[in-house]
Formats: sequence, structure tokens, C-alpha cells
Amino acid sequence: WHADSHGSAKRFSVGERRASRLALTDDDTLLFVRRGTVHFVDLDGVARREIDAHDKAVMSVAVAPDGRVVTGSLDHTAKIFDREGALEHTLAGHTGGVVKVAVSPDGQRLATGSRDKTARIWDLESGQMLHTVGEHPRGLSVVVFSPDSRHLLTAAANDAQLWDVATGERVQRFEGHQRSIGTARFVGDRLLTGSHDNTVRLWTLDGRSLLTFGGHDDFARGGAFTPAAVRNVLPAPDGAAILTRGSDATVRIWDATTGGRLETLMGHLAHVNAMAVHPKTGQVATAGDEGKLILWRRTCGALLQTLGDDRLPVKDAHLDPGGMVTAYADGKVQIGADGEPRRVEGVAPTFVTRRGDRVLIADGQSGRGVLLEGGGQQILRLGGHPGGIH
Repeated sequence: WHADSHGSAKRFSVGERRASRLALTDDDTLLFVRRGTVHFVDLDGVARREIDAHDKAVMSVAVAPDGRVVTGSLDHTAKIFDREGALEHTLAGHTGGVVKVAVSPDGQRLATGSRDKTARIWDLESGQMLHTVGEHPRGLSVVVFSPDSRHLLTAAANDAQLWDVATGERVQRFEGHQRSIGTARFVGDRLLTGSHDNTVRLWTLDGRSLLTFGGHDDFARGGAFTPAAVRNVLPAPDGAAILTRGSDATVRIWDATTGGRLETLMGHLAHVNAMAVHPKTGQVATAGDEGKLILWRRTCGALLQTLGDDRLPVKDAHLDPGGMVTAYADGKVQIGADGEPRRVEGVAPTFVTRRGDRVLIADGQSGRGVLLEGGGQQILRLGGHPGGIH
């Protein structure tokens, strides 16, 4: 999505399992998480690399200004990887899962928030722990640095607190939300918080509430309505708009001055699990519970390209300058946007990729593969991996 034109630029599948924990980098790389693995793809959906970061689920991921990647996991640790994916430090000490990580804008400090009801401040370069930030009423739901890197905001339940990064001392508390705070962001010298009470609040850093706005619709799921909640809030790069991700499968854009709603972005069929804003272009990526990633672009309000057939679940898709290749859940493969979906003898396609005019199709369960020419003729059959292809 794009925060200004609200137009969808591209939609692509990343396989049969859902994606979460999104981040966008300056070099047009999209990071998303599946279980303990961090995946890197370009904005055409082509895989670049992946990091097998943790044995248990990765709950949070952050990118440092120099490209290093930080992960937090249910294994009670956080890890720092260099931009090539090599492990630099494992940060141990929490007694509960690390569910939030954040890197200071100056690239000097790292914060972790845990289910053990504490946050910790670390030196990013050495991995040394500097401060443990006091007891909270519950496990942490928010850990975020101020733009000048001098302060850290933490939140648990409906309690938000501001801390001095240098000393680890608390300097302010923010009170007003009626239910748990799920997200917060600094906007200049102001603070935004989004809550399960279905509101967003704009605060001064001395604790005054300036504006209350927002709201998503109750979401029908499983024959019952789930009360709406604001799951995430992000400012647009120009500061004029605020984006919220709700429990109603939408992203909404609000005027940062008046709190009025500008647009509702509807493209997912289930909860939007994650949202990220490109720091330079303002492009917005969203990941839905149905397995789709959607990218919206500034220059056009129309959908430029959809990978896959919305009438069928997509197992995998590959996009390159030659066009797209799509594998559907019914066992058919489509080569090119205008190609006819057809079955490939001997495999139930789970993964597809292409190099030049040749297409490789793999069956994840059996471990077999088939190499096709661009027209769909089989060139080579590949023997099975005993453990399947993952």
C-alpha cells in the first residue's frame, strides 16, 4: 500500500504458511518472519536470503541503521546478525520470551521487552547489558526509542512509561487508555499510542493527552464478532498522516492534525498480522492471516499486478522481468499472466522459481522436482529428497 495515493501496487504469495513481523529497509528489502526464520525478499517477491535465527518462534525483528538485524524469540534470547546474516551476539538474561526488540535511531543501543515484565537496554556493538528497566504489570507489549535516541517508551497492559536511556530512570507515565496498549510511536516531540480500547491517543512527552481518534470496525470471525482493536500505528514519512492496523482486516489512514479518517485500505481476507512503512518512499507492506503480502505504491491508485488467482489459494509464486509463475493449491501451475493453469505430471507443486526461460517446480511433500522449458515442456525430472523440501 502507499500512504499517500492509497493504491495497491503489487500482491504476491510467500508460500502456504502465513508471514508476520515485517520490516522494510532502505535497500528495498522486505523482511518477514515464519516461526524461527527471518526471510529477505525484494519488492518483486523474489527471495534473497534467510536466517535460521532461533529454535523457537521469532516474536520481533528490527533493522539497525547499518543493516544489522536484531531478533527476539520465545527462547528467552535476542540475537544480533550482521547484514550478511552471520551471528554477532546472543543476548541472554531474560527469564521469559523476548517479544519486542527495538534499535535506537543512532544505532548505538538496543532494547528488549520480555514476558518476564521487564525491558533491558543493551549496547548494540558489544552486546553488553546496560540497564534493566523496572517491573511492569504484565509482559511487555511495546518497546520503542525516541527519535533522538535519548528516551525509551515501554508499555504493558494500559500502562505506558518513558525512561532515560543513559540512566535507566523513569521520567514520565502516560495514563488514559482503558485497555491494553498494543502499539506506540514517536512523531517528532509527540507520542502516539494505540490500544485494544479501539482508540489512538496523541500525547506530549510530559504526559498530556492532546487528541483521541481512530477506531476500526468489529470483525466477524467464526460466526461471532470480535471487538475491534488498534493493533499497530505508524506515521507516514512526511508526518501528515497516521496509519493504523486493526483487528478488522483493514489498514486505515488518518489526518495527523485533526484525527479525521482519510482512507480505509481493504485488501486482506483475514486479520492483518503486520505492517511496515518504507522509510524513504512511503510504500506500505501488509501481511494478512490468509497468507498474502500486499504492497501499495504512491504513483498509481490502481492495482498493477496480482500474482495468483484470488479464487484459489496460492501455494507459491515467482516474479521476475520475464513475468510470473504461480503454483495453486489444486496442483496446477500457471506460467505467465495469460498462461493456462495446468497440471505437471508426477508432482503436486509447492514451490516454483525460474531462471531465464526455465521453470523449476518442487513438490514439498514428496521431495521431487521437475524442470520445464518456458512453454511448459518437461526437460528433466529430479529425484526426491527423503525428508521433503521445506
